[in-house]
Formats: sequence, structure tokens, C-alpha cells
Amino acid sequence: MSTSDQSTKRTLIGDVAKVATGTAVAQGISVLISPIITRLYSPEAFGVLGLFLSVVGIVSVNSTFRYHLAILLPDDDKDASALSGLSFLSTLCVSLLTGLVIFLFSSKLEIWFDISINPIVLAIIPAAILIDACLLILRQWHIRMQSYTTAATSEASQSLGTSGGQLGFGFSGFVEGIFLVYSNISGLFISLAIYLKTLPQKRIFFSKSMFDWERIKQQAIEHKKFFQYSTVAGVINKLAWELPSFMLTGFFSTTILGYYVLGHRLLRLPISLIGGAIGEVYYERGAKAYKQGTLNEITELVQRRLVQVGFFPFFVLTFIGEDLFIAFFGIEWAQAGVYSQILAMWTFVWFLSSPNTTIYSITNNQDKMFNIQVLLFVLRFIGLGIGGLMGSPVLAISLFAIAGIVGYGILLIQISNIAKVSPLLIIHEILSIWPACVLFSIVISAGLIYDLNSWWISAIGILAVISFYPYIFLKEPELRTMMRRIL
Repeated sequence: MSTSDQSTKRTLIGDVAKVATGTAVAQGISVLISPIITRLYSPEAFGVLGLFLSVVGIVSVNSTFRYHLAILLPDDDKDASALSGLSFLSTLCVSLLTGLVIFLFSSKLEIWFDISINPIVLAIIPAAILIDACLLILRQWHIRMQSYTTAATSEASQSLGTSGGQLGFGFSGFVEGIFLVYSNISGLFISLAIYLKTLPQKRIFFSKSMFDWERIKQQAIEHKKFFQYSTVAGVINKLAWELPSFMLTGFFSTTILGYYVLGHRLLRLPISLIGGAIGEVYYERGAKAYKQGTLNEITELVQRRLVQVGFFPFFVLTFIGEDLFIAFFGIEWAQAGVYSQILAMWTFVWFLSSPNTTIYSITNNQDKMFNIQVLLFVLRFIGLGIGGLMGSPVLAISLFAIAGIVGYGILLIQISNIAKVSPLLIIHEILSIWPACVLFSIVISAGLIYDLNSWWISAIGILAVISFYPYIFLKEPELRTMMRRIL
């Protein structure tokens, strides 16, 4: 390997580590307080939070018409500032429109979902959408300016504010779902304050270019595929992600949704920690690599690392999910553990594809991403619908997971084709660590046969993961460097 290649790998790993640091702290806080939170709040309360986050997530990430994703692409910072202004104006309009829709149709929403919705939650939604979208815009600007440390600090602070609110309300006896929503809002405000205070190149960001209508118009036209394809694809993608929130509530109850929310939330930790960090750095570096004709190299590097880091823990979780949740969260959350077992392998496939999806923006292939998102939505809707009509939450989530594996598998193949990387690379990397999986299967099967309690099963699984990573880190020095910087 050439010196320049080694430098690229070291730089990539270093930047990923900087972004991942904040997420690691944020997720570490969430993990540490989860056993406490699950004993303070009921599954129904988590269901209320899940519905709130679903609505906010669907609207906020698309309220900029996806122009915030283009902020990294222009060579001129003034053009990036214009895209920031365009994104902000778009999300302001969408937030106001959302408030009007909620005001006019709130009673019908309660009838559709057969639940009573706290009017305060509905009133908070437009403000949460605006703040969340502003965070997306500001984060893209920080990444553009390679201000990775600040981005990390903001995310950690958001988690600290949210977690602090959850604990404070919970120990004070305020354990309804609305107080989980309040906690989430407090975290958003803290993150926004940090992003604004530490904003790099403030004079450029807030320059007249931000509201230069001619420049905004030029950038809107130049990056029109973000509006034409990415916005609709983003809406479909978020709807597909949030289908369980709406369909599980509609077919079953907010309690069932609460089990799903906790199980899915903990499964997403590694995606947020590693996948999200890699994805943001990959976007910034990939845009440059594409112009230099080296996109295949950085894509192959990312895919290898994701398999090496991610496959074994998700494999272990398919065996110990229920026992792990019983041990750490209590017997009443056993069903959430079952859901995590069902979703584990699907989450791994998503973990592999998620960081690389920005390749569609990098290569101006948003239309192909749109087609994939439609496919994912249809497959998930059918799976959840069949399970709901059959009256089985487990069947619904199982079919949802199968749909995800198929859809994201197709997505991975397409990403590999665009980057000109062999799709067999992932299979090769999985086979290289398969002996460890076989050994664990034998050990854990023996434990299950002898009916060990949940603490013992959990301990075996955790010990297996802890024992696995030294081998990977010895084999791959770059991973060892990344973990040292994170920890």
C-alpha cells in the first residue's frame, strides 16, 4: 500500500473517531441510564415518545427539501451558505404548515389511531421540527468545515440533557409519556445552543449570501435532484422507518409499540456510534474521492470495517436478546428483548448500507435511491400489514425484519455497483470471522440446554463480544487507533 493510501486511511479513521466520540458518549449515557428509565416509565410512556419522535423525524429531516445534504458539495463557502439559507427558509415554512395541519386535524388523528393524544404534545411538534431541522443544517456546516470535535460535543450534550430530564422527571414522580417528550425537547435546545456558539466561519455562514436570492436560486437549480428525488425518497424512507410506530399502534397498542421502541432504540446504538460517524465522514471524503477517481477505494475500506466491527455483536444478540433485556431492564421488558432478537440481523444489514447511502448524492444518482426507498416502503408495509391482520406482533416484526434484509441487501448490491466494488467483498469478510460465530453458537447452545438463568446467558454473550474484539484490533491496526481515540 502506498504512503498516500495509508495516510488516507489514517485520516479517515481519525475523523471518524472524532465524530464517533460524541456519539459514543451520548450512547454510553443512554445505555447507563436505560435500566433506571425502564423501571421509572412504562412501555405505554415509551409508546407516546415513539409516536412523537416518529412524526418529528418524518417531517424534520425532509423539511429542508433535502438541500441540507448539498451543503458539503460546493467548492465555494458562499454557495454552501446559500444552501443553508435555502434549507432554513424551507424548514420554517414546513414547520408553520405542520402547525396549521395539526390545529385543523388533531381530533381526526385521535380517531384514526384510536388513542388520546395530549394536546401539549401536538403543540410541541412544530417547534421540535424546526429545531431538529436546524440541527441538521448546522451539523452539515460543521462537517463541511471539518469541525468534528464540536459536532461530537453537541451530540453528547443533547443526550446528557435528554437523559437528565428523563431522570429528573422520573424521580420526581412525573412518569407519563409527555415528560419523556419534554426531556427530548430540552436535549434539542442544548444541542442547538452549542452548535450556534461554536459555529465555524460565522461571518460566511451568516453572510448576505445566506439570503442572496440569485445565489439561492442558482444553487437550488444546480442541486435540484435533492428536491426532485431525495425529498420524496426521504419522506418515503422516514415513513418506512416509522411504519411500526403507526401500524403497531393501529393494530395493537402503544404498549406493544413501547416494547418495539426500546428494542429498536438499543439496536440502533452501534449504527449511531459507528455507522453514523462513518457516514458523515464518508460523505465529505467521498465527494472528493469521486472527483479524484478513488471512490472505490474509500468505499471498500468502509465496507470491510463495518463487517469486522458489526457482524459478531449482532449475531450474538440473535441468541441472547431476551435474556439480556430481562437481566438489565426487568422481566416486564422480556418482549422487547424478543423483538431485538428478531431485528438483529436486519439491523446488521442496515448497519452495512447506511453509511454508504450518501454515495447516491455524491454521484448524482438520487433517482436510483428513490426506487430503492419505494421498494423498502412497500415490503415493510406488506410485512407489518400481514402480521397485523393475523393479530400477531411477533409475526409483524418478523416480516418487517425479512423485508428489511431483502431491501437493504439490494441496496448494498447497488452501492457496490456504483462504487465499482465487488458485492462478494462483504460475504468474504463475514466468512473470515465465521469460526468465531460457530464457536459461540456451540457455547451458548450448551448454556440454553442447561437452562442457565438470564444473567449467565447475558454474561456469556457479553464475554464473547469482549473476547472477539482484541483479535480484530490486533488484526487491523486502524481499528485499534480508532478505538483509542474514541475512548
